[in-house]
Amino acid sequence: MQVAFLGEQGMDSGGVTREWFSALSSAISRGSPELFCPAGAQQDQLYINPLSASSAHLKKFNFVGLFMAKAILESAARGRDLGAITLNLPFCEPLWKLLLGQPLHLVDLQ
Repeated sequence: MQVAFLGEQGMDSGGVTREWFSALSSAISRGSPELFCPAGAQQDQLYINPLSASSAHLKKFNFVGLFMAKAILESAARGRDLGAITLNLPFCEPLWKLLLGQPLHLVDLQ
C-alpha cells in the first residue's frame, strides 16, 4: 500500500503511511459518537455505544475492523521498512477482551 496526501509532495517510505493510519484512527476515535462512547475511570477510553444498532452503524464498525486489520497486515508485511503503526484507538480493556474472544469478568465492568 502506498499513501499520498493531496497537495503534498513526498515519497512514501513508511512515514506517510504511518501518518495516514494515525490521522484516520484519531478521526475515528474523535468523530464517531454514534459508534463509541466514553468509558474508563477518566472517560478517556472508548467502548461500543449500546445505541449503535442500525445497518449504517454496522457498516461503520465493519470499516473500523477492516482498517485495524489492514494496519496489522501492513505492519507484518512491511514492518522492517514501515516501522510500527500506532492506531489512536483508546479502546477500554473490556472491548479489547471482546475483540480477542476472552471472557469478561465483573472486575472488567467497573
